[in-house]
Amino acid sequence: MKKFRFALSSVSVVREVRETLRREVFASAVRETTAAERALEKVIAERAALAAALAASRAGTFRPALQTAGLAAQQRCAEQEVEAASLLQRARQALEQRRTEWLAARRDVRLLEQLKDRAKARHRIEVARAEQRELDDRPTAPLLPVEETVSAS
Repeated sequence: MKKFRFALSSVSVVREVRETLRREVFASAVRETTAAERALEKVIAERAALAAALAASRAGTFRPALQTAGLAAQQRCAEQEVEAASLLQRARQALEQRRTEWLAARRDVRLLEQLKDRAKARHRIEVARAEQRELDDRPTAPLLPVEETVSAS
């Protein structure tokens, strides 16, 4: 019987490559989301430290220039926090979109793997049937007399 050959092997290769690329894009989106989360955490920590420093400076002598500069810096930190939060939101949306694309590509690959498994099973059955037909068609060997040997004990 002929060797097993999957008719959709070229399609399978293309889909596996596509799935690999989608997985890499998804991994990149995960890294971007993680970086955006760290950036937001950093901005929040800076804002908290600035607020603590501003509150500490109010305990002593009131210096209007210092308070004005501190409030301006706190306003910039608040704007950075809003920007970082929106960046994180966009990164999470992109992450979900990339995840969906990757899972769709993975589903396509699995579908072809299942088709290949079924084709292999059918091929094995055909091979077994052909071998059985070959054995059935073979003329039976003439029965030879069985010699009994008596062992001398």
